Amino acid sequence: MTKKTLRILYIDDYPLDRALVRDALVAAWEDVELVEAASRDDFNELLPVGNFDLVLSDFNILGFTGLHVLEAVQKRLPGTPVIIVTGTGSEEIAAEAIKRGAADYVIKSPQHIRRLPHTIETALAQKNLREERVRAEMALRESQRMLSTLMGNLPGMVYRCLNNTKWTMLFVSEGCLDLTGYRPQALVGDLQISYSDLIHPDDRQRVWEHVQAAAVEKRPFEIVYRLITASGAERWVWSKGSSIEIAPSQPMVVEGFITDISELKRAEQSLQRNAHELQTVFDTVPIPLMVFDSGQQLRRLNHAAEELSGLKEAEALEKSIGEVLGCAYRFDSPQGCNFGPSCEMCEIRATVAETLETRQQISGVEAQYHINVRKKTQSLTIRFSTGYFESYEKGHIVIALEDITEMKRAEQELQRRGDELQMLTVRVAETEEAERRRLARELHDQVGQSLAVLAFNLNILMGENIQSISGDSLSHLEASIGMVSEITQGIRSVMDDLRPSILDDYGLFAAISWYADRYRTQTGIPVRVMGATLEPRLPITVENAFFRIVQESLTNITRHAEATQIEIKLLDGDSEILLSIADNGVGFIMPSASGAVERRGWGVVNMRERADSVGARLMIDSQKGLGTTIRVARAKETA
Repeated sequence: MTKKTLRILYIDDYPLDRALVRDALVAAWEDVELVEAASRDDFNELLPVGNFDLVLSDFNILGFTGLHVLEAVQKRLPGTPVIIVTGTGSEEIAAEAIKRGAADYVIKSPQHIRRLPHTIETALAQKNLREERVRAEMALRESQRMLSTLMGNLPGMVYRCLNNTKWTMLFVSEGCLDLTGYRPQALVGDLQISYSDLIHPDDRQRVWEHVQAAAVEKRPFEIVYRLITASGAERWVWSKGSSIEIAPSQPMVVEGFITDISELKRAEQSLQRNAHELQTVFDTVPIPLMVFDSGQQLRRLNHAAEELSGLKEAEALEKSIGEVLGCAYRFDSPQGCNFGPSCEMCEIRATVAETLETRQQISGVEAQYHINVRKKTQSLTIRFSTGYFESYEKGHIVIALEDITEMKRAEQELQRRGDELQMLTVRVAETEEAERRRLARELHDQVGQSLAVLAFNLNILMGENIQSISGDSLSHLEASIGMVSEITQGIRSVMDDLRPSILDDYGLFAAISWYADRYRTQTGIPVRVMGATLEPRLPITVENAFFRIVQESLTNITRHAEATQIEIKLLDGDSEILLSIADNGVGFIMPSASGAVERRGWGVVNMRERADSVGARLMIDSQKGLGTTIRVARAKETA
């Protein structure tokens, strides 16, 4: 490091005196720089720019005195030492200068000038001491300010107290007011209240014993307890500190920090309640629940899962999923299970792997599985769901198992009964159509033919005896012939209703077109039929069902719709046959919750049963005031 050159400003208007001082300083130091000012103007010019370590000044200078120099240096370079150089007999003047702040004075004589370097060194040392003291005082004030700021902004109270049962406070930070409701002065020296009185009565003995045990073991203490504030409120606090023995003759003191953790404690209690509630739900839910970590080792098991597996949670902990379920593979396969190659097709294994990979919930997976039920292997149909969650930065998977074996059996039985009911419906429909056909044939073969013969005979009788028949008898005979004709026409209409021959002879589209014309004639409501003859023809049972649905729809329209226009379509699609009957009537409100149709007598029920009996879907779309559309769709039969 380069040694600093000592810079000194010397003011003296007498050249010989300046030379005397210069020789003394140069002889004492090699690295001294003496800047000389011979007049007031020189001094005023040099002082602002010189950055001097010390100023020497003759007391009597042409135009001003050493006191003027002292005043100017104190104003321009505060703290810079000023030494007065004066003649013999001027000690009183020099003393005045020292009183005003000069560092020292030296008499102008060879004997005294030789002491000038020592005087300068002493003045500079005193300057350094002053500067060090100022820096130390500033550092102390800054440290005190920082400590005060820190303690004032801490979320709690810093304290020092005697290690007695009252915890008599010697120092308390400003945080005392927010923490306890009392100002610091109220606790210091137990002036208004002792800190012990603030501690909850149920916690005082525990706090005392805890701190004393730490003091005996010479270790810091940390404790949570309750305070009663000035307003009577109860607060949870956390305290950390140490017991300190200042001197053998002085009592032990305790220093530490206390902060309010009431919110944290409430959150902890709320978390505990939530955990308890969750545990209660977990244990009481009737569905078996198992929690595994990402390594597929058991961490939790609820009561339903214990009942299913026959294992208690304590004995099942850290077992794999396969071990808990007791897979048949695990015991029957030489490779074991544990989700190894021997059960690659296992639904549970695949679902668990997918859940761990995607961290997404998977629900409603069904599988036939061989597992231990109360330590006895059974084949069950189970529905299981998986979910993923993280706890303490570790992944966990929860598996919910539901034994649906009985439900599946019930579904299968319901399906079997449904199939039987559908078969019965088909047979009923076939029987109904056969009976309609038989009745129509009987009416045609017996009643129709008899009426035809009767009409023929009556016409012959009237033709042969018309001259001999009286007027009244002729009128009765003509009325009888007309009645026979009406009866014959009525029977033909009944025969058409029972079983229109056009359906058997020409197929579904021709029968619908014929029936639409007949309906239009009877009701006066226009009916538009669109489509074409289906090739190949549908099975007779399907044609019967579709035709009867058309009949039932038109009957419902007549009774309820108040329609002025009807459109019927029979379309041959790529994959299915579609029949639709639409009207512009009043319509009705379709229930939105279940999607079920509004029941309008037995008509809709009959149509749905007829559609179901031939494997078709019946759909109804209706809105109030916008009419109704009935659609029947049936997949085409593959060759």
